[in-house]
Amino acid sequence: MCRTMTVVAVIVLLAASGAHAAPSLTIQEAVFDSAKGQFYVDFAFSGLPDTGEPMVGFELGVKLTQAGVPHVTQYVNFPHPNPNAYSGWQGAALVAPDRYAWADTIYLTFSMDMGNGIQLLSFIDEALLVRRVWNGDVAGRLHWLWDGVLPAPGSIVIHVQGDPGSAEFDPEHPFYVDDELNFVYMEVTNNDLAVPEPATLSLLVLGAAGLFAARRRAVQRGR
Repeated sequence: MCRTMTVVAVIVLLAASGAHAAPSLTIQEAVFDSAKGQFYVDFAFSGLPDTGEPMVGFELGVKLTQAGVPHVTQYVNFPHPNPNAYSGWQGAALVAPDRYAWADTIYLTFSMDMGNGIQLLSFIDEALLVRRVWNGDVAGRLHWLWDGVLPAPGSIVIHVQGDPGSAEFDPEHPFYVDDELNFVYMEVTNNDLAVPEPATLSLLVLGAAGLFAARRRAVQRGR
């Protein structure tokens, strides 16, 4: 039996241990997924109290820069389906085994092209259901369409910011909405992160070699 292998290059970025001075976001994972033709990034909460933090939603903006950016394209909001619009159970399945902060909601995340290369990702529980969010919980996953060409190491830089579309918001900082409907602005622990890392290239090379070997064995068995 010939079994087709799928190469998925993963960059795992662990949050720094220890207490943070303020609520923060961490770019937790950046992935080039050849199975779906996507590049996606997970953002996780950090710097929260050990007892967790009550929230009803969040918002962040992301801009990708540098020479590798032409290999990824923002998804438009319409027509659907948009991979950046997912419910709680869909988000939980996306980020498993990590924990999704909004897993118990029926409401969707929402993305918007703000122009100038900035993509907004936000979620608000329309019923204003408060849940307790913990350090390490994934706030959201943002997808881009990927052309399948792995950019040179470090040639995409992920910059996380706020919402530039309204004077009501701080354009420099992402925020969450607390149980009193206040905007709580966050720092980003590893902002302006450059990907892919050199290790990603090794993963792709090893994956391609494994695929070639599997196909060669299948051909030999079929003789």
